[in-house]
Amino acid sequence: MINESTKSEISALLQKRQAALVGKDLQGFQATIDMTRPALRRCQQESFDVAARQGANSTAPVVGKVEVYAGTYVRAYVDDQGIGFARVYFKNAGSGWLLTEPKESELGGEKTKTVSGVDLSYWGIDDDIIDAFGRAGADARTFLLNLAVRAPTRPFALRLFPTRESAGLTAACSVAGSSFSAPTGDPFLRFYKYWVGADFVGPSDYQRAVLKHEGLHWLQEQTIAGINARMDWWLVEGWPDFIGESRTQGAKVDAICRAATPSFKQMVDGPNADPNVAPERIGQFYAYANTMVEYLYATFKKDVYWELMAAYKETVDPQVNYPKVLNVAPAQFYEGWLAFAKKKYC
Repeated sequence: MINESTKSEISALLQKRQAALVGKDLQGFQATIDMTRPALRRCQQESFDVAARQGANSTAPVVGKVEVYAGTYVRAYVDDQGIGFARVYFKNAGSGWLLTEPKESELGGEKTKTVSGVDLSYWGIDDDIIDAFGRAGADARTFLLNLAVRAPTRPFALRLFPTRESAGLTAACSVAGSSFSAPTGDPFLRFYKYWVGADFVGPSDYQRAVLKHEGLHWLQEQTIAGINARMDWWLVEGWPDFIGESRTQGAKVDAICRAATPSFKQMVDGPNADPNVAPERIGQFYAYANTMVEYLYATFKKDVYWELMAAYKETVDPQVNYPKVLNVAPAQFYEGWLAFAKKKYC
């Protein structure tokens, strides 16, 4: 199935796909995808729509290596804009290569194991990387315990979804991970996208940041159960994003300096309050939230985040909590943040 030309052939397919994105050529784009995979098709269509609005880079991603999976597929390690290598699947039915994903029945079955004290739930397709992800999970747990203001009691566990079909509709196409609130009793941090580093086994640096990000949500809920349903959206999402360092400098510059700045109320409510929000706009909101927490730490006292969290346990009104904890009105905080962010990033 693999020969000396396989890697270059898949690279050529990715170049064709990229050219279709640049040219807004939907028919050409769809010709590179296995259209018989509904979940994959849906997310690929979203990628096309985003590129049509934002534009796309003409350079195709680099293929690091290729290998056979299950005798039917080629698994390629594709560089994803420098954040790591995605494990992407291809098949050749005789008329050329197509980007695809194995069916759920071809994923090697659901499995569990414990690595370095971290419970793992995954499919057999990820047998070759799961130990490294378990060790990275243990590193993330140590990082979280060093931040904790009280000893956590909830288990810390990871669940990996290797394909869009396996993830189902539990997460939007652009979502890399999620964490359930403490009252659900669900210990698993879920990952719907994941990236490996240059060894093609261990998590990339960015993936480690995503592990921390979702783990920090776990820690928020360990501190005060249910608090993420009460705090402002930017406090819920901005803190893990900033502390976990899961937003690139470029993403922050693009959002702060080149996109329309959301209102304070929009940052309280979050992007999904708009049912028609575009996927790329959600990413910008995370960049804004990240820099709002950066401003919070740069301007106010050391433990102010935990104090805000405690205040939101009592009431969800920013008009009460900001003066009480920060000694400023919400409008003053918003104006201070915007000036801070524009000065630093623009």
